[in-house]
Amino acid sequence: LVGVDYDPDRPECSAAFSAGRVFLAGVDDGLDTRDVAFSPGERFVHVLSRRPEAVATLDLEAAPINAGETAVAALEPVGFGPSRMAVAIVGGRTIIAVSCFDGRNVWILDADTHRLLGVVPGFSGPFDLVIDAAREILIVGDFRDSVLRVVDLQPLRTDAPPELALRIGVVRPVSVLR
Repeated sequence: LVGVDYDPDRPECSAAFSAGRVFLAGVDDGLDTRDVAFSPGERFVHVLSRRPEAVATLDLEAAPINAGETAVAALEPVGFGPSRMAVAIVGGRTIIAVSCFDGRNVWILDADTHRLLGVVPGFSGPFDLVIDAAREILIVGDFRDSVLRVVDLQPLRTDAPPELALRIGVVRPVSVLR
């Protein structure tokens, strides 16, 4: 769970910190949460879970049913073995990119409409990832092949699916590295 110590008068002194495990009542047991990311504006928090394999979007401004709880605005399924997540505004829309290590693909979701924009295949073990919003690309560390792979996000501007664009590095499977 991420806590935010925000001072609107001195935003440079604000901080995000670990506030313990995330527990999503009725959704997850709190033991297999993989990543947490804020949408721009900080109203929504996205929590990546392996049980269920989904992105839970929490609305921090919605009135809670019980004290200390946060409303789940959406629960979007993702592929097998979700590992990491990145959120950014690309082409005028807020997207969520999720690496699915065991599924060997990356899922791209629209954070505002909760719609699947595409599943990018061609990975052997996608893990950590980062969105370069200015260049409209997604860079993914492909762990099993020891390379970086770049996904072109520009097709999202015309509602076409994103595509794997290039590989950076020489494929060296983890099993042969010493």
